[in-house]
Amino acid sequence: MLGVLDYQLGRFDDSFQLARHNLEFSRRGAGELYWAAEPLIAVGEIDAGEHWMRAAIAAEPHAGKRRLMEAEIARYRGDFKRCRELAGSLDPDLVSGGSGWANDFARTCAEQQHDWAGALILLQHELQHYAGGTGDISLHDPLLEQAVLLRQLGRRAEAAPAIARARQIEQAALDSGDEYFGHSLRMAAILRMEGDSDGAYRMLDGAAARGLTSNPRTDGSYEFLPFQGDARLAAWQKASRVKVAGMRQRIQMMLKQAGYLPTAFEAATRGL
Repeated sequence: MLGVLDYQLGRFDDSFQLARHNLEFSRRGAGELYWAAEPLIAVGEIDAGEHWMRAAIAAEPHAGKRRLMEAEIARYRGDFKRCRELAGSLDPDLVSGGSGWANDFARTCAEQQHDWAGALILLQHELQHYAGGTGDISLHDPLLEQAVLLRQLGRRAEAAPAIARARQIEQAALDSGDEYFGHSLRMAAILRMEGDSDGAYRMLDGAAARGLTSNPRTDGSYEFLPFQGDARLAAWQKASRVKVAGMRQRIQMMLKQAGYLPTAFEAATRGL
């Protein structure tokens, strides 16, 4: 789906426009409804996003996927305890609509609770995938996440080998010309842990040029933990949120044109 690609590239308004068009002219299955919810959540339209997500839950026949979408809602509502309870009870490799595995949500919510030890335990599943050659290193680097969590626990000596290996992986991806912003973001985290703040922020700017934004989905990402407390990060996030706010305004116009408002959207699923 083109809308999913736009979402992954940070073009949330374009993503929602395509999702809305898809809902108007094709079946309204769980996947289609899910991908209408995701760009709404990403720009901060949490109420509208939850509404579409609950419509996706109602259309989803798989009980585990319904539970994982409930975990997503809990995460975006800031109920990290419930998110962990829901996602942690599922097959760690289960995917609901396509934006994350159950283990990802359980781990991210552990990190947002500052339960670094608990998150590190959950990460062992991803490290096993990596060791077995079954992990998708282009989307997620468990070695880097391991290093970040070890440093959060004060175990810097143990983190050093993982940082070195993660640097090799991310540098190779950047050298290959891979345009996915995740590689630049992860290299930024590596540089920040190595003490090269200027290089780290240059990489963050490069990631932003490729579509990275500060939004409800990315703000809890482990890659930002090495930057915690940086005034420069706060400034970077503020500038990024201006861009997201522009997309949010365009999405709000689409919501109004469709006959419902972000805070009064019962008409959104009329006829489902």
